[in-house]
Amino acid sequence: MRVLQVTLGAMLLATASLLPANAKVVINKSEISQGKLIVEGTSDTGKTLSLDDTFTATINTKTRKFSFSQVYLPKSCTVSLKLDAANTVAATALVANCGPQGLNARGSWSSARTYVENDVTTYAGSTWRAKANPGINRNQLPTTATAFWEKLAAKGDTGATGLQGPAGPTGPQGDTGPAGPKGDTGAQGSTGPQGLSGVLEFWSRDGTPNTSLFDSTGNTYVFGSPPVSDIWIGSSAQKLFVNTSLSARSYTGQHWLSLHVCWRETGTSILHEANGYDAWGYFGDPTNNSSLAKSTVLELTPEKHYDVGPCIKAEANSALKFSFTYSNTTILKFVTP
Repeated sequence: MRVLQVTLGAMLLATASLLPANAKVVINKSEISQGKLIVEGTSDTGKTLSLDDTFTATINTKTRKFSFSQVYLPKSCTVSLKLDAANTVAATALVANCGPQGLNARGSWSSARTYVENDVTTYAGSTWRAKANPGINRNQLPTTATAFWEKLAAKGDTGATGLQGPAGPTGPQGDTGPAGPKGDTGAQGSTGPQGLSGVLEFWSRDGTPNTSLFDSTGNTYVFGSPPVSDIWIGSSAQKLFVNTSLSARSYTGQHWLSLHVCWRETGTSILHEANGYDAWGYFGDPTNNSSLAKSTVLELTPEKHYDVGPCIKAEANSALKFSFTYSNTTILKFVTP
């Protein structure tokens, strides 16, 4: 197996982190809870605070406390606070329970639409991903605006001309019509069907990892939740982009978890790990969840069926000390030239 590209999953801490430590703004809570972003803290100066230059909260003149509660998911899982609409950042924090954002399918490219980072669109037969850029990605052609776009999957080759169909039966003799004017030269016949290009299939799985399946020695990966089964790889040009994540907490003390992408041939029991680094971290907060995420691209032997999904191993004899909130996996099958 050959891995074309590996993007390491980000590990998010369950407790918010404050930068810098000597700031006058103190963040006591920064997390995703019940579908909203919650940010709370105190400030010994100022009247208002802005969050990511988008939301504003008033600082209580007596308690000096402030609070944000918004339906908002920061792309990088970090937030920045500014005092009284100042241009300098007063405090920055990581957001707990915040999973990384994946690709966002936007259909065919349109000059009238504004795109943001990780939007995916199709243009000129290829698939394109919007890149991070401080400018406005509007009416920026994917084929020329390389500062705004990168090619995710190239256009496939033109298919072969189709076979000639059988001749139909001879019809009855018609009446002789008047002679018509000489016609123009006819247009060239149409080309056969277009070959495969871009994204072929897409799968998404949610579930809760079964800790009873974990290896008690902590040495071997197992599928933590059901994989996507029976994926057919028909040619060497077909690849799999896999993104997986989980959220968990440890009941007692600190114990480590490792998240990876694994595969096996359908109908077999031998599990193979994707090349590259795993997503790894310690879980030690019994009241708040931490997250792990892993992304990779797989190139598998063609003409076979495969099971692909997240695989997990935990510190020896610690599996039953974890509580899992979710495990999510998305798989994109695409074609490269």
